[in-house]
Formats: sequence, C-alpha cells, structure tokens
Amino acid sequence: MLPLADDVPNRRAPVLTILIIAIWVAMWIVQLLRPDDGNIADSSQALDCRWGVVPENLIHGTGSTTDPCALINADHQGWIEVVTAQFLHVSWWHILGNVLFMWVFGASVEARLGRVRFLPFVLACGSLALVVQALASSTSTNPIIGGSGMVAAVLGAYIVLFPSARVWALVIIIPLRLPAWILLVAWFGYQLVAALGGAETGTAYWAHVAGFAAGALLIRAASLGLPPPPVPRSAAPVEAAPA
Repeated sequence: MLPLADDVPNRRAPVLTILIIAIWVAMWIVQLLRPDDGNIADSSQALDCRWGVVPENLIHGTGSTTDPCALINADHQGWIEVVTAQFLHVSWWHILGNVLFMWVFGASVEARLGRVRFLPFVLACGSLALVVQALASSTSTNPIIGGSGMVAAVLGAYIVLFPSARVWALVIIIPLRLPAWILLVAWFGYQLVAALGGAETGTAYWAHVAGFAAGALLIRAASLGLPPPPVPRSAAPVEAAPA
C-alpha cells in the first residue's frame, strides 16, 4: 500500500518537511555524481562510509578493526554520523519511498509540533533508530544510511496524534480511502516481523521498528503545552440543518 494523501487540514506550508526532502534529494544527487568504483577518496561508497553509521565503530569505538570502511569512518568525531547518515540513501527506491511517506505524513506532524519542535524531534528519534540498528549488528562494518528512522518516527507520531485520520492509498493499482491506522499498523507489523525473523536483505528493519516506537512514545511529551491537533475532515462533526 502506497499512501497518496491524508485528510488532516494543515493551515500553513510544511517548510521543514520540504527542507528535509530537499536535502535528501540534494545529497542523493551528490551520491549519484560520485564515482561508483569503491575507491577510498571520492567514490559514493567512500561517502557512505565516512558519513554513515558503521556499527563496529559506533558500538566498539574506532581502532577496533582495520576494515577500510571503518577507517574512513574514523576520520571525524564519533556520533556525528547518527545525524549525517539520515541524509544519505542507498537506492532510488529507498529515497523515493522515504520522500513519499515524509510528504504525506510529515506535514501533519510538523503542523502539530510547530517548526521549533519538529526538526529536533525527528532528528532525535531518527538518531535513536540508527543506534538501535547499530546495536543489532554491532560487529558489522557496512555503513547504515537513510532517513527511514526519521520517517518511521513521523509514522509513529502520526498514529498517536491522528488516530481517526484517513488516507488515500494505492492498493496494488486501486486508489482507496482507508483509515490511516490500518496502513500504519500494517507497515509497522511488517517491519517487526522482518526484524524478529532476522531478514537479511540490506534493510535496517530494527531502525524502522525503533523509530516508529520512539515517535509513538515521545510525541505526547514533545507536544506538551500545544493546543489540540486539528480534527481530520473525515472525523469532523456534521452540523444539522435547521428545522
């Protein structure tokens, strides 16, 4: 199921959601323009190693291995990569999926939190998601990259904030208007089953699970002091006509 649009009314442009997507696209272009030959100087692989999360380095510290990717990653101060890794992607499908889900659901969460709180919230949850994934593969020297943990946090926050919202989604090739929670629960369930089953597909399933859980658990604290969220159009009461 691919989401297309939700029915939560947003009163202003989602500036930060658009900014995140713009940075993703810009960095993807940078990745595409790099040589794809694996050299340690300026290849796309070297970029991923330098600014992605290398679990071996993050969990055990630099100097614990002589793997070339880990050595490149040790060029900068530790822990910065839990932020920078969120703006790199693996493939066209990876970035397109993240852009789609962030566009559909991020705007409503941004409108709820406001521009001051939204960016710290998604970056913190995304960073936590990457740390959990690194712990799940702590001896790996393959870099973990992608904004999927950030997107998962948005999805977790959305299901708590807007439980009655509906979304237009493409189911196979048929557009259907569905309760948002059905799509989001199905998405989370798939990620959890894959993570528990130890799926080996190059996908950071534990980052998805952790990001979703962090977003759902922390959104109430992040939105303390704010007015109630807008009522989705599908849940708005219908005023009775005068007799």
